[in-house]
Amino acid sequence: MKLASLVFASAVSCAMAQPVVDNVVMRQAEGSCMVTVDYTLSENAIVTVDFLTNGVSIGGAQFNNVAGDVHKVVAAGNRKIFWRPEKSWPNVRLREVPITAKVTAWAQNTPPDYMLIRIDTETSHLPAEQRTTYYETGDALPFPGGVKNDLCKTDYLVFRKCPAANVTFRLGTNSKEYNDSVNWIGHLVTLTNDFYIGVYEVTQRQYEYLGTTKPRPSYFTADYAMRPVENVSMILLRGWCNYDASATPENGKRKYWPESGHDILENDSGTSNALWRVRAITGQMFDLPTDAQWEFAARAGKGGVIPDGTGLWDTVGGLSGKNRMIKYARCSNSGDISVSSSNVTATTPPDQGGTAKVGSYEPNAWGIYDMGGNVYEWCLDHWSVFTTEPQIDPWGPVSPKDGETSKSRVIRGGGWNTGYDNCTVNRRETKNALGGYNYVGFRLCLTLP
Repeated sequence: MKLASLVFASAVSCAMAQPVVDNVVMRQAEGSCMVTVDYTLSENAIVTVDFLTNGVSIGGAQFNNVAGDVHKVVAAGNRKIFWRPEKSWPNVRLREVPITAKVTAWAQNTPPDYMLIRIDTETSHLPAEQRTTYYETGDALPFPGGVKNDLCKTDYLVFRKCPAANVTFRLGTNSKEYNDSVNWIGHLVTLTNDFYIGVYEVTQRQYEYLGTTKPRPSYFTADYAMRPVENVSMILLRGWCNYDASATPENGKRKYWPESGHDILENDSGTSNALWRVRAITGQMFDLPTDAQWEFAARAGKGGVIPDGTGLWDTVGGLSGKNRMIKYARCSNSGDISVSSSNVTATTPPDQGGTAKVGSYEPNAWGIYDMGGNVYEWCLDHWSVFTTEPQIDPWGPVSPKDGETSKSRVIRGGGWNTGYDNCTVNRRETKNALGGYNYVGFRLCLTLP
């Protein structure tokens, strides 16, 4: 008897009115472990699959070995998905469990929550679209542990979608949550678009794969692959461009990247910069997050200034703000880890001081790691103090203030050498974009159409 006739049903799901998934049929031939899901797709779209029992997902970890026309951009027509349940769900007896396949089509401008891009040299010959896959949940990624697997910190870049389109939120804070400062005074901000942001800070191994002429500028060298890259200036990220106070759009000169928009310099003086390489490898317009995007992602839909949604001065569950913050952040208060400049060197292991391996602490509510501590992260904006005026898609000033030569940019999140109160989601600081610092790295962001 065919197993499919006993336990398998089919279901159709689509993210929007168009594109449409139809004619979903799930079957398992007699004597075979292979499960096949046939479906028809009305137009090119991103396709994902889920398997349900009694209307509830069995969990992405139970089917993270699916193959075929799934978890990628799929062409319209009759398509197939293949699943070997015995490899990912070995202890289940399928004859005893009613299973339903749920196939979902996503318009390419409204993709699923997770995007995964392979960047290691073994796949460098493949076009970007063949190395890019999409998933509804972090545990559905195609390796054990899903988004927590070390491959997501080395051979792949993994991103989480932030649902920001037409959302108004409070950027900054107030004295009840944190000390008042004009640098982070609370005001309302509306973002126009969703965006993807890196689940992790870019690591030293990932930076090597980006193929820059200085593969590892980082200070920390011990067990380095999954530690965040640091000592990266804006020059290494965006390309070299000499500051010229006489620059105007009319004379064709530029001041400092990006004077406007998401400009980068492809190559100059033999430097192939990291962001240019990211765009070449992925085929996508990745950049640094704006100041507002960074804080929106760090807050993950919560208030307060600690990732658990509370104020720094609150006591929750018997724990002070300090003791809650150090669950999320590698900082100078992280337990017994020694971080003073006198006893941390380039060869200090990550479990003893300096930067930690990314993902070593708890994530925020959206599963994004190290938004506090480890390394500060460059933002796209030139520095300016906040005002109380509501804003839409703020960028900060497009160039340094008149007469300023420091070319200051916003940095966010605190670092391994700063106190827990410097690692809050609202705190902003600034650094000279020409410099490299062993406590400043970066995280990638992609604004969706």
